[in-house]
Amino acid sequence: MNDQGWIVIECDVCKQKCDAKKIKNPRSKIESTFIYVSMLNPDESIVKSGGRKIEAYDAEIYEESELLEDHPTAIKVNEHVVTPTKMPQHCENTDCRDLPNMSCSCGANIAEIAQSKIFEESESISKAAVSLKDMYYQSTQNYKHICVKVSCVCACGRPFEAYFARSIKTDSDLNWDINSFHLISTSFPISADYINGVKSKDECMSTLKKFLARWNIIADKIILISPFIGNIHQTDEQLAQEWLNVVNNVDAQKTTLYTKKATINNIRKTYQSQGFDEKLLISYGLEDDLIKNLGKSKSFHAKIYAGIIGDKVEFLSGSFNLVSGKNKETINYQKLPLSTFKDSYLTPLGIDITEQSNFALFIKKEKDDYYLYEEKCKDIYM
Repeated sequence: MNDQGWIVIECDVCKQKCDAKKIKNPRSKIESTFIYVSMLNPDESIVKSGGRKIEAYDAEIYEESELLEDHPTAIKVNEHVVTPTKMPQHCENTDCRDLPNMSCSCGANIAEIAQSKIFEESESISKAAVSLKDMYYQSTQNYKHICVKVSCVCACGRPFEAYFARSIKTDSDLNWDINSFHLISTSFPISADYINGVKSKDECMSTLKKFLARWNIIADKIILISPFIGNIHQTDEQLAQEWLNVVNNVDAQKTTLYTKKATINNIRKTYQSQGFDEKLLISYGLEDDLIKNLGKSKSFHAKIYAGIIGDKVEFLSGSFNLVSGKNKETINYQKLPLSTFKDSYLTPLGIDITEQSNFALFIKKEKDDYYLYEEKCKDIYM
């Protein structure tokens, strides 16, 4: 009951194409596409449509590495497919550890100190985590993530709090696994002094990616407002890469991108240049979640990138579009109540979103033991 494991799936469409090509050319080495998915009860699970279950692996018997030995070309899918050939990375190569609130005035690496502390406290935290499923299913709140607060002391003797979190996507995310939690914040405030100024496009995008890594986990909604993705001087291949730089760094389910209609058309062209038929993608449900949510706003030149956390917003703005490069741009960091952000930044663009107070499953220490609470997200992070 509720065994952890994986299933390997062969895509029906890919198999049909492979079989057809092998009929024409028996020597063809083309292979069908396989994916594998982490899930509960793999032996009893089935694929309803779109593919067939090839094999099941019980995690108590097999390691993930053994699955990959059997199926070396299999692609792991955690949640959804962004395009038929590219899986969402969700900032796998970028994390929050270089945000401005991750450093002490003494210069110590507090990320390493915090990481060491949560591993030290893992056994105690796991006792509180036993109740995660009970609270999740018994509460009327729609929890999107789990947060753990640990108390740390810097090498210089200065105390600080570190916040680790993970998103809740499936039931298995409610199981305590210290390695699945990411350091997303500390009690040191985010200082605009380290962000604001004139920076290269590459530096602006690097800063945005660090915030996206944080927002992917703890924000209720992510808003990206940019007239352009890439620029007209880039090749189709370069434009496609700029688009992937956006897609690979956001959780598409909570992100809405507002851009110009011409930019939407350019994105579609990049799909076509890469050999993808948009209508075919839509018919199989493989089109980008982000593309479905593109806003066709009127002419605008604003660049705003925001993470909405409860009824508060932290955001970057300036002159930089979603494009890499060496040219200089302005970048600014701010934090505002959602109502003020809406009135000042969204309403003038014709964008409307609903205010909400979302909750997290929150584990923190009281006296000598860790306990599980429900807490408003804005009260934890903002």
